[in-house]
Amino acid sequence: MNAFAESSELYKQGRFSDAATLLAETTVGRLDLPLALLKGSVCESIGDIRTAESCVAMALRCRDLSDSHRASAETILARIANANGNPDEEARHLHRAIGLAERATDHEGLGWAQLRLLALLCDRADSESCAPLMASLRRNVGNAGNPTLSAALHMVVADADGKRGLLSKSYRHVKLAQSIMARYPNVWIAGWCESTLLALALVRSDIPAALAHGRESLRYAHESGAVAVRRTTLANLGRLHFLTGEFSLAESYLDQAREISRSGSEQALGITESMARIYMAQGRLLEAEALLGAVEISERESLKSGGYVHRYTLLTKAEIL
Repeated sequence: MNAFAESSELYKQGRFSDAATLLAETTVGRLDLPLALLKGSVCESIGDIRTAESCVAMALRCRDLSDSHRASAETILARIANANGNPDEEARHLHRAIGLAERATDHEGLGWAQLRLLALLCDRADSESCAPLMASLRRNVGNAGNPTLSAALHMVVADADGKRGLLSKSYRHVKLAQSIMARYPNVWIAGWCESTLLALALVRSDIPAALAHGRESLRYAHESGAVAVRRTTLANLGRLHFLTGEFSLAESYLDQAREISRSGSEQALGITESMARIYMAQGRLLEAEALLGAVEISERESLKSGGYVHRYTLLTKAEIL
């Protein structure tokens, strides 16, 4: 098995760090389109945004780029935009990816692009407005026949339900994703499941369960190299120790999460909001206000304003003021 085939298999198993190690030894040439797209996707998954951007740019310079390949490139660019904190740009890339994948009758590529768009819109709109997209996505996931995509769909719905306070529904979707992973293992999805269970335990103030899920999530994050799972887990562990009054430990976890977040991203804002809550609890109100000083009610037409984290941060700022 050559490096490309082996790294493709590792990527399908959610073992991004192992795939990145293999791909680091390969040089991406102008004619290596599948290799460039795979390396771009792997590098984005482990948080190497610069290399991911370089690989996608190289792929887009190819003359014989098919609609399916171009759709993959646009989806990776959407993920990069998300990491950089540009949801409007993310949405534009996803809409392009969806159009290209539909033209290519690429059900799997279409499913991944629609899945990310659903995650973006569910965070900002009511469930009824997302219903047509959800119906189309379910059809395409069924046509794709990819168990990892099916599990990821359950996890996007679980996260959306959790943010709406529908804890039982969220928990049920996590369990459905885990049942798929029992037959088709994927360490990235396994970590995502544990990270969401940690968040649900936090909402229920079940500290022992939250700690247990946090340990498992970090273990899977280390095994997979998925920076998103590691960042979310560290941030939620910071919130957990804030709830238990262990402020120094909470700050330590949040600092670790911030180190692997990109400035201006939604993830970085959520971490900053959690740090502001710690300062507020300690009576350090001016420091807390300074942290959230730039967060305002603005850009109402932009997707950057009105997301779950932005709304929650505004509530925290109101409490501090």
